[in-house]
Amino acid sequence: MIVILWTGARYWELTGNERYPVAGRPLTDAGLPGDVDRVDAVFVWGHNRRAYVISGTMYWKLVADPGRTLVESHTYPRDMSMWAGVPIPVDGALTYTNGLLYRNCFRFHLMYD
Repeated sequence: MIVILWTGARYWELTGNERYPVAGRPLTDAGLPGDVDRVDAVFVWGHNRRAYVISGTMYWKLVADPGRTLVESHTYPRDMSMWAGVPIPVDGALTYTNGLLYRNCFRFHLMYD
């Protein structure tokens, strides 16, 4: 299993057997465009169990294939307006154990399934 940490304009791919790399990698290494300067939230959607990255008004689906960029580039990015009612900017997201997705949960208490 790989854990990916995102902060600012960098990310880290970690396993339980590695030391924490100090510098991290630029978001462009993950397949995000060069004009993306931060990741606002990352979540797993309970509907399809896929992970998504949100930055500003756009979002991308993550791929699970080793050796590829992390971000699906064929049909992404997509505009956040597809998620009707989600306030922008998104400041956090989580998928609860019941599969429901909560976004901006501490500020707006919105719930989507």
